[in-house]
Amino acid sequence: MSTTELLHWWRYYNECPFGYYRNDIREALNCAVIAAPHSRESLPLTSFQLFPDKPKELTPEELTGKIHKIFGGG
Repeated sequence: MSTTELLHWWRYYNECPFGYYRNDIREALNCAVIAAPHSRESLPLTSFQLFPDKPKELTPEELTGKIHKIFGGG
């Protein structure tokens, strides 16, 4: 993939996000619609999400620390 193509995909993602976080919201909405007639109270969408908060962007230092923690680097 060329740098130009990568930048096009990056711009597209910023305008129309996709991936596991976005899919989680879609599936939660489906579950909420199915559960609504069977529930006595209105449940928030986050009740049906696996990832209720958007994942936090890690700094390079935090990412390096996590990698060292997982793989036992010093």
